[in-house]
Amino acid sequence: MTLAARITAQAGSRLRYRWDNTDSAILDGVQRLTAPALAHRAMAQTATLTTGSGALTIAYVGIGTGLRTILPLAEQLTPGRTGRTTRSEVGHGSVRALCARAAHTADIVIVGGPYTSLDQSGLDAPSIDAPFRVHLVRHLPPDGDRLLAQVSRREREAFRKSVREHGFVGETTQDARRMREFYETMHLPTMRRRHGAHALTETLAVAERELLARGFLFLVRSGDHDVAGALCTYDRSRSTATTRLLGVPGGEQRHYDSGAFKALYHLLSDWCRRQGVSRLDLFATQAWTAKGLFQWKRRLHPQVVLPPNRYKAQRIRIHVLRDRDIVRDFLVGAPLLTLDEHGPLMATWFSDSRRPCRADVKVGLPGVAAERVVDLDDLLHTHAAGTRSGPGPVTARHRPMSAEATTER
Repeated sequence: MTLAARITAQAGSRLRYRWDNTDSAILDGVQRLTAPALAHRAMAQTATLTTGSGALTIAYVGIGTGLRTILPLAEQLTPGRTGRTTRSEVGHGSVRALCARAAHTADIVIVGGPYTSLDQSGLDAPSIDAPFRVHLVRHLPPDGDRLLAQVSRREREAFRKSVREHGFVGETTQDARRMREFYETMHLPTMRRRHGAHALTETLAVAERELLARGFLFLVRSGDHDVAGALCTYDRSRSTATTRLLGVPGGEQRHYDSGAFKALYHLLSDWCRRQGVSRLDLFATQAWTAKGLFQWKRRLHPQVVLPPNRYKAQRIRIHVLRDRDIVRDFLVGAPLLTLDEHGPLMATWFSDSRRPCRADVKVGLPGVAAERVVDLDDLLHTHAAGTRSGPGPVTARHRPMSAEATTER
């Protein structure tokens, strides 16, 4: 690559970072103006998964980010996968045309993008709306004991045990050389091992000139070795630190097994508290609550919020085109946070007469207004009868929660 091409690529990556991560009224206005155009410049891909109950085909249509976040996670959450996933070529075009094409083979079509573009699908099928992303934000009290008291008892004990055994301590630096070493030997290998071809991260230019320039690198050490790290930004006006790039040496599993990666969150939270930082944003996750990292982070008792950037206006709409056993298995196995156009965040599970909702998936967090179980017979059959196609009301099994909801102890 020539010098000119390298400079152009770096400038482009920094511009994309600013576009994705800046929270401003001006950008909100630009996004509203460009939303109709985005509906005609969508991307699409289908994934057919082999399971013990047959083949399930899920299609994604919408903004390009979803091809590497929404669709792969939907694949991971499909129960009983037994074989390879077959993916189609990525298509380009209008949301309506791509959805029409996907509907020929897909059991489920997920449309992602600005809320106004979701209605462009042209699909006549039961649907559920959810945020494209949410952020999990820890509110940091000034007292260290109160900070630890937010955490579930099991997690507190595991953290203390790992510190006793491995002597984990945290330190910060803004040294560019150490950041590059972290990026190349910890972050990139971790992304490759955890996400493979679907890994989504920032370039080194963004890491150095956007993230480190506006924040710090936090490292966990055991003896003389760095065993985990997080490149963070700091917004003084919001008194908020945000974890952006994370990793362990070589992406090796032993650093997860030792507790180093989990200790990172505890030590970083305590360091921020001691610096007078009010909030630690654990960054973005998708709306599906069965995701392993969501279930672990909920032990830290964060608040669930919409992203403080352009993704706060993005949604996904999950269209259920075919009522099959394998489709119902997927919906029951993948509860999620749902969000109507103007309504609050709700934790939503699915069930039917043969499939109880997943009791092992818990939410119970501030920022989630209520929890509900949606009967799939009601969702799918009322649409067939020509009535409302969205999820029904809150059931008696789950009641609205206050912002003081507590984690399991």
